[in-house]
Amino acid sequence: MSQVKVEVPPHVQFTRVEGDYVLMDIKTGVFLGLDPVASRIWQSLAEHGDPRRAAEELCRDYDVEPDRALADVEAWVAELLRRGLVLPRG
Repeated sequence: MSQVKVEVPPHVQFTRVEGDYVLMDIKTGVFLGLDPVASRIWQSLAEHGDPRRAAEELCRDYDVEPDRALADVEAWVAELLRRGLVLPRG
């Protein structure tokens, strides 16, 4: 999965609230509040859509091993894809 880049679709709006992101799928009305780590990953994905790069940034910002960071980011991206909150790019 780490080779799959993603993008935020137009029906997903997001904003920062007190430092963390809140997502809203305007198609379904579903809100999702993110914790600080998930917010950091979301910010990275929204900027460049690359899960591998998001994992590298996570390692830089938090004390986490690269393999663990990549596995966690890939699992979360899979969940975001399942929910339609991100889409495969291209």
